[in-house]
Amino acid sequence: VLVHAQALLTSGPQGRTDYIEADLRDPAKILEAARRTLDFDRPIALVLAAVLHFIEDEEAYPVVRQLVEALPSGSHLVLSHLSADLNPVAINKVADTFRKRGFSFVLRRREEIGRFLSDNGLEPLEPGIVPSRHWRPDHAADATEARGAAPEHLEELDHLDQGQYVSIAEATDEDVNIFVTVARKP
Repeated sequence: VLVHAQALLTSGPQGRTDYIEADLRDPAKILEAARRTLDFDRPIALVLAAVLHFIEDEEAYPVVRQLVEALPSGSHLVLSHLSADLNPVAINKVADTFRKRGFSFVLRRREEIGRFLSDNGLEPLEPGIVPSRHWRPDHAADATEARGAAPEHLEELDHLDQGQYVSIAEATDEDVNIFVTVARKP
């Protein structure tokens, strides 16, 4: 990740780019480094995509609170989180694999994910906390066309690799165990 980030670290008249290597459980370090690049007098987008399920409750909720408290009014939190609400059998197999490898892995219910918003006074944007395929799918590109896959190429792939070519419109809630939301800080 660091090597890729360094390759992308270019700044120009439109803005600056920076990268820090830190543990999400150390929000003070993250905020200190972010202040060197970001203007905390203007709205900021905090993106916590597929990371909070690696942090236990006793740390996750306070971490988000510290990060959100530092954000100015008008900022947004973008959050995605794995959950067992949609397809518990499949996602619990994934969770067990991570746990066996020594990782913390917390599958939070939709209501528990909602606490990241309600505990911090955030206002969810429509459509709220929903399975990822329901987050504004109206303009989703067809995955096969977008990736330029020929039908004969798809037949050569195993089931897992074919998944990257499935249109979000064809997915079911059971196919995607991820809730997503965007919320605004008043």
